[in-house]
Amino acid sequence: MTDLNSFCLHKFKRILKLLIYPSFFIVAGCTEIIELELSTDPVRLVVDAVLTSEPEYQIVRLSKSVPYFSDQPAPPVSFAKVAISDGEHKFLFTESVENPGYYYISPKEFVPEPGITYTLTIDAVDIGNEGVEPTYSAVTTMPYPVEADSVDLRLNDTWEIWQVLVWFQDPPDEDNYYLFKVRRNDQLMTYRPKDLRVTDDVFFNGSYVNGIWVQSINAGSNRRQLNDDDIITLDLCSISEDFYRFMDALHKEIRPASPLFSGPPANLPGNISNGALGFFTAIATHQVSVVFDSSRHNQ
Repeated sequence: MTDLNSFCLHKFKRILKLLIYPSFFIVAGCTEIIELELSTDPVRLVVDAVLTSEPEYQIVRLSKSVPYFSDQPAPPVSFAKVAISDGEHKFLFTESVENPGYYYISPKEFVPEPGITYTLTIDAVDIGNEGVEPTYSAVTTMPYPVEADSVDLRLNDTWEIWQVLVWFQDPPDEDNYYLFKVRRNDQLMTYRPKDLRVTDDVFFNGSYVNGIWVQSINAGSNRRQLNDDDIITLDLCSISEDFYRFMDALHKEIRPASPLFSGPPANLPGNISNGALGFFTAIATHQVSVVFDSSRHNQ
């Protein structure tokens, strides 16, 4: 019996070692620091050019791409020659002295119109300091605007937001794409890309849109984000299908990664030639407003 006990004890110790040793190495491996060698793409031109139908300054922003994990702002691209043509006239943009990399033209010189095709050209840019200055270009057509009938606010206590609701007729027999922005007393509230909302008309093509929720305004627990007599304006923007696809892809890239340790986002496919990043588009805007009334909108 003693020999049997000794044999069993010896056997148990061997099994215990087999279980403990791999576990030790697994745990130790979890604490090992791994240095990843990440490749970086060559520097490329980044273009942000959105024309609007509003009589305002039209702006084209040029910058250089930076690595994904960089904590530095994108360097501006100065001294470029930026122009937009409608096929008959060529409109030259001027670089801002106060904001390098921003090129503008006043509404006295140029107001884009629906139904017109515009061509953007960018010259005199040696992005890689290699003595090469290719011509970057892109083409877009401004859609026709869709007019909204009215807009209103509805408080959602659970999420502590005011839902922005809109009423309008979606044009039949055509595919339409929309982008929604919100202003408070003419000050844009939705200026970050993640704040912009886009949609197609798959679920309401040709129908009357009866109070659809298209934007949100943070209400907070004290409901003091908006004051009585504030004018809340919704920009109902008609956009091209290509720009809708671009914005949809952008929103997917900036959302939290799932699974948690997914790879870094890839460059978004733009419409600028010669390998530049970014997008050139034209949007037609119709604005509709509501006056904030706390006695009604805080209920």
